[in-house]
Amino acid sequence: MVLFNILVYAHLLLFKSKSKILLVISFICLLIICGYRSIEVGTDTVNYYLGFQYYSSGGEMMHEPLWYLLNKIVFYARGDFDSLKVLASALTLLPFYLGIHKVSKFPFFSIFVFLTFYYYFYSFNIVRQCLAMSWCFLGIVYFNEKKINRKSLIFLTIGVLFHYTAIMVPLLLMVYKAFHKLKFNFLFIQVVTIILGLILGGVFVSFARIYLDNYSDIAEKENSLLSSFINVLILNIAFVVFNSFSKNRDKWFYFFFFFIIITNLIIRVPVANRFIIYAGIALTVFFANVMEYVKLPKKISFFVYFILIIYSLFRFYRIMGSGEILPYDNMMFN
Repeated sequence: MVLFNILVYAHLLLFKSKSKILLVISFICLLIICGYRSIEVGTDTVNYYLGFQYYSSGGEMMHEPLWYLLNKIVFYARGDFDSLKVLASALTLLPFYLGIHKVSKFPFFSIFVFLTFYYYFYSFNIVRQCLAMSWCFLGIVYFNEKKINRKSLIFLTIGVLFHYTAIMVPLLLMVYKAFHKLKFNFLFIQVVTIILGLILGGVFVSFARIYLDNYSDIAEKENSLLSSFINVLILNIAFVVFNSFSKNRDKWFYFFFFFIIITNLIIRVPVANRFIIYAGIALTVFFANVMEYVKLPKKISFFVYFILIIYSLFRFYRIMGSGEILPYDNMMFN
């Protein structure tokens, strides 16, 4: 826990830095902490180990093609499961760092959000989906609503081939491209999705408790009604404020809106964050560049970022430890 706190606050202290050397050091630190974690860290890590053993013994593909290919490459290169963990971590972090270096006004604040919103720590557990998330994020970076961008298509395809659930990213981009110039009643959509999420989410949770024996194992900390409601309330109020002062509604603004809507609908569903992350990863850019989206005096920018920092830390401590990443153990430190 101390190590993770150091990571979070170190990147926050580097808020205004744009040093490429420090970015490389940050990349290496996160790579070592995730890539060299022990097999006991992360709920699914053991399952990935068993999958690697299965593929290595000639087993047929049971997952998306790029994950299968990654396993085979490591095996034919005479690597072991530790090599696979390091490679997967590198391929998760690389597109994210390339993306924020290209478009984030404050790259280290983007990394701070990446950490506090738990997207980095999810990669200790749901490895394939985090690979998909990062490559789709790079696809969003290069996406242009006015013309087809080959790089964007390539990166989005890579993401989908790591995990098919990532198909929601190109679908969200299509929605943005088709409707971003239209005038929506954002508040009406927010209210409707909150009501649906609380009602249908409660029905799903009740159903799961009755019919799913392992519900208690897969439910996240944020599935309690009170915790879910507080989180949703904060998010929606924040969006109403941002929308009221908005001066720029580009893809990052709309992905913030998509994040709100998806969160409203499925926040109480067990492991819902496995879907929310595909829109939520865009907040690493939106929050860092927030003053480009609101018509407010630059003098109060400190206050705006202060509120974002407080909320980010709220999210971090709210779910810290989920996914069985604690107690943390690293092979390199032993």
